[in-house]
Amino acid sequence: MPKNPPHFDTRPDFVGLGAFRTEHGTLERLECCFFLPKSEVAKIWVLVRASSPGDSLTVVSWRFSCELKADGDVLIAEEIFHSGYTQWDWRNGAENTLVGEITKLTVNSGDVHSSTVSGARFVITPSALLRSADIVSEQNGELVRQVARKGPVCCVSPGIAFRFSSAYRRGTAGNLQSTVECDLVEPAQMRDPKRALSSLDDVLAVVSFAERRVLKLTGWNLSYSNGATTTYYGRDFTAPSEEETDIDTTLIALRDIEEFLNRSVRSLRSCRSPGALKQAIYFALHGQDRGIGGPFIILFVGIETLLSLF
Repeated sequence: MPKNPPHFDTRPDFVGLGAFRTEHGTLERLECCFFLPKSEVAKIWVLVRASSPGDSLTVVSWRFSCELKADGDVLIAEEIFHSGYTQWDWRNGAENTLVGEITKLTVNSGDVHSSTVSGARFVITPSALLRSADIVSEQNGELVRQVARKGPVCCVSPGIAFRFSSAYRRGTAGNLQSTVECDLVEPAQMRDPKRALSSLDDVLAVVSFAERRVLKLTGWNLSYSNGATTTYYGRDFTAPSEEETDIDTTLIALRDIEEFLNRSVRSLRSCRSPGALKQAIYFALHGQDRGIGGPFIILFVGIETLLSLF
């Protein structure tokens, strides 16, 4: 639980009566408001108008979930952690209000169950090797992008391929911000989300090795033929450094990244213990910049894993 809960000085994105469930299955309906993240690694918050601890099991629970229906949108917060209290005005003056930090949130807009997936886009933390090179200008208040060099395309298996590129937006301070987006070339493959996400996880492990920094999937957006959308936000990880990677310090040159990705992912998925190999990669990456003792132990564990298995 944070010592100083965040301040909420903007209007919430969603407000309504949410159905809260505790770990013991208890259901309560409480007024709440959701604040969606403003960046790829920003936290997701929910404020809950709860009565005194003696009258609400949600208030005394350290973890709970919530489903909120608001104007055709359905929000499903799978995992919310009790993160303290703040003052919030629920129309009659400031009240002591529960703060919940959400680590897994799905927002469904429209009928997402009776239509086919027409597009699947994933959002990834900054990467020097996956982004495209673009010329960005502004016309009539809108950002216009001209692609100078496309991002890589990685074919993981028959039917599953990912195309990477850059996306741009204006930050709250007016500065230009860029992110990495990834499109599933054949969106219909999201019929089996676990297979597609597992494939992308393998790709990110290989890119993390090549870039010498951990890359994370922070969410995705599905669009349907009938106009409905599903947006997923994941925050069940420690946010990596936002510092840009120097392209001259990566293990693989930018010009070789597409060929490297396609060959390495096939090799990773064909080995006996791909999970152990990915674990060794992440051990090594997490051991950087920690002095002498930490990296030595982490690298030793990673090398021991590789030698014992391969």
